[in-house]
Amino acid sequence: MFRIVKSETVPLTRELAAEFAALPKSPSERVLDPKRIKKLRDKVIAGRVLPFNWATVQVGDDIFRMNGQHSSTMLCELNGAFPKEQFVHRDYFEADSLDSAGVLFGQFDARLSVRTRTDFCGFQQGRYPELLELPRPGVKEAAEGYRFFMKTVEGLPVPGNEDEFTVLADNHLRDFARWVVTDIFPNLPVTRPGVVACIYATTQVSEDAKLFWHRVAEPIEEGHAQILHDWLEEVGQGDVRRKGDKPLWPKNLWQGCSSTWNNFRLDAKPQKVKFELPKGGRLVAVVGDEE
Repeated sequence: MFRIVKSETVPLTRELAAEFAALPKSPSERVLDPKRIKKLRDKVIAGRVLPFNWATVQVGDDIFRMNGQHSSTMLCELNGAFPKEQFVHRDYFEADSLDSAGVLFGQFDARLSVRTRTDFCGFQQGRYPELLELPRPGVKEAAEGYRFFMKTVEGLPVPGNEDEFTVLADNHLRDFARWVVTDIFPNLPVTRPGVVACIYATTQVSEDAKLFWHRVAEPIEEGHAQILHDWLEEVGQGDVRRKGDKPLWPKNLWQGCSSTWNNFRLDAKPQKVKFELPKGGRLVAVVGDEE
């Protein structure tokens, strides 16, 4: 396992920052994020920086940097703005193996205590320049809808846990996110995975789909888009429930949206979304005349 060997708080100097930044990184160390470096640099320049917390681990004869990559790198890039009369707290660990060192790494900024799913999505988002200016919650919702489509509708394997937002590596998803987050989400009553999955699926196969979803977000006339907009408003307000006053399943939202889209595509009579309970099956959302 791992164990603490020594802790100390020492004055921060350029030489110490350079020495720490040059240490070998641990196999589990994160990819250097320029946005995080900028945020730290802005804090230093604004005089709002706290003492840094740096850590190393020794595995056998090797010493690795475990925490402090971004701050030490940022400090090495500063010129006249290097903080004066500042300190750094250093922790020295030993570990029995690289696996144990990986367990140690997981204790820094643990997910449950600090990072949210939006944070993890933001890390992946930050890898793609075309997504940098988009709001993180919107990109997260776009990625969640894509994952729902791939996993639940298509039955394909998708990454999970902390890797779930690596799906942003898909060029089609990034193009979709740029459009849906900017043009559709601001006026769409519900942006849950089942809804976003349907938006993604339809826009990948039909040129008419983007116009349809623009009209769902901002209806201009009676018809399929208006009906779907109204239903999503009711869903968003909690007025649409399953039997026993239970919330809708994500798949119910997919069913309601895709059924309305198919009606529109077939130029069929506009009909409201309703629920049916097939014999021996689960409740499904379909379009049809109300009974």
